Amino acid sequence: MMDATAFTGRVDGGIWIWDLASGEEVRSFATQERINSIALSPDGRSILAGSPDGSLRLWDPREWERDSAFRGPHQHCEQCGV
Repeated sequence: MMDATAFTGRVDGGIWIWDLASGEEVRSFATQERINSIALSPDGRSILAGSPDGSLRLWDPREWERDSAFRGPHQHCEQCGV
């Protein structure tokens, strides 16, 4: 990933990568799930996305492949961290 990068998720589904220097979208990925929380791993190799149904999904931002899916103990995931 680039040095000045931001990741955003959307409640209607999708994850976006932004170049903060230019403000341009670098890449986006549509998901079937609504996204209301997102976290990037310290090494930049994984994105953790939380959904309102309490599920957590781990994505590889380089390949846009879902690595894993987890079900949290609650019915709603407002925050997640890696």
